[in-house]
Amino acid sequence: MKIPDIISYILSPELQEKLLPMRVIFIALSLIFIIGIILLTSKTTYLRIKYRQGLTEFSKFKPFGLRKLIKRWKRIKKRLDKNNVNNAKLAILEADKLVDDILKRLGYTGENLDDRLEKIDTNLVPSLEILQEIHITSKKISEHYDYYLTMKDSKSIIEKYEKVLQELQVF
Repeated sequence: MKIPDIISYILSPELQEKLLPMRVIFIALSLIFIIGIILLTSKTTYLRIKYRQGLTEFSKFKPFGLRKLIKRWKRIKKRLDKNNVNNAKLAILEADKLVDDILKRLGYTGENLDDRLEKIDTNLVPSLEILQEIHITSKKISEHYDYYLTMKDSKSIIEKYEKVLQELQVF
């Protein structure tokens, strides 16, 4: 058989008539699957969040959820304004948790912040050693309630966290 003969057979009304029931079945199945996909995607929030996140990042040129992170950071810094050592310790713990959450969002895996810090490249955070030091201080505060810390030291630690957050381009 030659190519023109094959093409004329495929386009022939007899073959098209024989294939009509199959076409109807496949069109019906396609519509059922399309409706199913639409229903499933409307029920899940994953795509809605991802779509909104991408749209927000595109339109505002800022990462999604940045406003919440900035509010959270302002609350942490307000704790230092009270000139209370216990509030300062709490601010350090919250700053440590904030950095941990940001590293999780950036895709660093691990059980805890220690594991994530091992995987960070110094190109991302040039002051990685400082971050590791202040994280150790944060761990000491969380393990020992009576850990001695002055207000000057706590303000210095919060400033170091702020520098790390700037390197991570949070703000």
